[in-house]
Amino acid sequence: MFVLREKNMKRKTIIGSLLLVTIFGLSNCGKDDSTETKDKENPTVSERIMQSTWIEVARTANGQNAFIALDDCEKDNEHSFLSNEVYRLAEGANVCDPDEPGPTLTEWVLTSNTVITIARTDFDIDYITDSTFKISNGGVGGSFSNTYKKK
Repeated sequence: MFVLREKNMKRKTIIGSLLLVTIFGLSNCGKDDSTETKDKENPTVSERIMQSTWIEVARTANGQNAFIALDDCEKDNEHSFLSNEVYRLAEGANVCDPDEPGPTLTEWVLTSNTVITIARTDFDIDYITDSTFKISNGGVGGSFSNTYKKK
C-alpha cells in the first residue's frame, strides 16, 4: 500500500511538472510574437538605413546648394548600407565612366543612433524615416549635408 501511494505521488508530481512546463512554454510564445511585431513597426536606425537602396536628392556645402554642381551621372548613384558594415556606392542608369562602372565599396558603422561613420568620416544623422534621411558634418573644411530618398 505504501508503494502504491508513492507511485501515485510520483505520477502526480511528474504530470504536474509537465503541466507547468507546458503552461510556461505557451505563455512565452505569445510574448515573442508581440516583440517581433513591435520591432517591425519601430525599426532601429540601423535597420532603417539598411532596409533600402538610397539616392542622393540634395547636397549643401557651407549652406549653398552643391547638388546642382553634380553631373547628371552622379545624381542617380545608388547608396547601400549592407549588414556586414559595407557601404556600397554604385552607378545608376547614367554611368559616368563606362570603363570604371564600379561599384565602390568601403566601410560604414553606426557609432550611435545619431552618428554614422562612412569611410572613416563621421556624420551626424539629422533625421531618418522609412523613406528619407539626412546626414551632415562640419569641421575645418566647412559644413556639409546630404539628403537621401529611398530608391
